[in-house]
Amino acid sequence: EFCEKRTIYPFFLDYPENWKNEMRLDDKSVVQYQAHFGGKVKIHYRVLTPNSSKKETKFQSEVLIPAYGNIFVKVFVLFYREVLEYYFEEFTDDETAHTPREQLRIEKKDGTYGQYQRLNHILSLPSGSRARLQSMEEYDRELHLAEDIFLSYQ
Repeated sequence: EFCEKRTIYPFFLDYPENWKNEMRLDDKSVVQYQAHFGGKVKIHYRVLTPNSSKKETKFQSEVLIPAYGNIFVKVFVLFYREVLEYYFEEFTDDETAHTPREQLRIEKKDGTYGQYQRLNHILSLPSGSRARLQSMEEYDRELHLAEDIFLSYQ
């Protein structure tokens, strides 16, 4: 029911791999904040890549809608070597509170089958290596094969 409504909680990512694959959660990263009842929440975040600097990469802000009660979640798709840096800001009638900055990065997972995991695997291989080139060619072949199969069923 939650997945049908596109509501994802961090503990969903602890479920078995086959369930996460079926629900298309295997490429997601989720952060959560539990506010005081009636509080409004804003998330401030930036995604740092190996080629970006903290000075150049500005924080983006987004007002969150409660996922359930006073629980707020934000879903991200991160690629290999990207780092999500974020903090929450809560507004109540009396005050404004900030959480400390936190960082989130994905762990390299072998043997996963999703499109994002395949791209992450390619990114994790040494640049210019034969293994990386082979993985890219295989990914491209599978992409074209999937397109051909999809077109034949339209």
